[in-house]
This record gives sequence, structure tokens and C-alpha cells, in this order.
Amino acid sequence: MKFVNINGQPLDLTSGAGKKSSGSGRDAYHKGWLAVGWTQAGLDRATATRERERKEAEAAGKYPLPQPMTVEEYTRTTKPTKLRPKPYEIQDAAETACKLAEKYGWINPHTVAVTKGSAT
Repeated sequence: MKFVNINGQPLDLTSGAGKKSSGSGRDAYHKGWLAVGWTQAGLDRATATRERERKEAEAAGKYPLPQPMTVEEYTRTTKPTKLRPKPYEIQDAAETACKLAEKYGWINPHTVAVTKGSAT
């Protein structure tokens, strides 16, 4: 069987010229900087939930009781919240946003580089 292009010229299928590249060799490109952290309100909700679970377990006679929520456990077990939905184009802008967030009570605000193929 012979294949032809739109001009009627025969195609040579034995060479690798017609194959598409998989794109795996391309470098990831940078898409900006995100400022992320944990809110104090989120920590307060998690602490209240854990306290409610402790009271329910104690009333039901279940032991051992859940440990009180700590800041370290909260930051380890929950996803950080974005300070802004769109990434910042400049890293300094994201760092400035983190400083402001820390001033207003956010827990451990930090910057994250967003690249092609990243989860955020």
C-alpha cells in the first residue's frame, strides 16, 4: 500500500521524518510563583473538630483519646492555601505577599515555583 500527501506525491514511510516527537526531551518552562500558607481560621476549625472528637470519644469510653491538634500536625496533614489564585510573575512579589500574610496571622507562608506539569 502506498501513501501520498495532499499534492499526490508518494510518502517515504521508512524514514523517521514523519514521526512526532514525544516531547519528553523538552525542558519544563516556568509559569510563575505561588504564595501559599495555612490560615489561622483553618487551624482554629481543625482544633475545634479535634476537641469535639475527644469529647465524643471520652463520652463513648473509647481510649486512647485523640491528641490535641498542634500547629505542626495541622501543617503536615493539610494542604496549604493559595494567597492568590493566579501565580505571581516575579518571585519578589510572591515573597512580599508571604511577608504580608505572616504579618496578618498566616502560618508558615512560603513561595512555590509553578512549572509546566506541576500539580498546582
